[in-house]
Amino acid sequence: MASGHVQSIDSSYPRSDRRGAVTLSGFALAWAAAAGSGLPVAALGWAVIAAGAVAALLSIRAALATSPGGDDPPPEAMRRFGLVNLAQAAVIAAVVVALIVADAVPFIPAAVCLVVGLHFIPLAPVFGQPLYRRLAVELVAIAVAGFVVAVAWPSAALSVVGLLAAAALFEAANRLTVSARRHSQPVAH
Repeated sequence: MASGHVQSIDSSYPRSDRRGAVTLSGFALAWAAAAGSGLPVAALGWAVIAAGAVAALLSIRAALATSPGGDDPPPEAMRRFGLVNLAQAAVIAAVVVALIVADAVPFIPAAVCLVVGLHFIPLAPVFGQPLYRRLAVELVAIAVAGFVVAVAWPSAALSVVGLLAAAALFEAANRLTVSARRHSQPVAH
């Protein structure tokens, strides 16, 4: 795949787009739950979590309503995917421990969002999916905003980062579903 500006969100592996949409929806729900848990009003927190759950279910249902057409990524791509995610998990664990030790807990959501965003950069070429570059930029921007919020209003950092990250991940999941649908037929019910 040539580098440069890419107009299409179509990937080299539509089956991975379908799986990616389901995975991103699950992580979006996790961010929505984190956001809801950080809200000072319990009822509002539960409303955010419920809305995240409904959005995740709808997003996953849409992704699963497409047949898994196209090819799977080659084993080397899946190996690279595994290594990227292993590195992401290790960096997140190290960052979280370091911020806890430094008594800088309000910075954890932004730091995690930064690491998650950066991990999409090497995944874009692995799956031939330019959307992952865009998602990386969005999540890094959310992380930067989260660091600012953590300084100015520490108690709001988790909710702000969580809501924005959930929205970015849901949007990306839906775009992946559109990409997968371009290469498949709807599943008969």
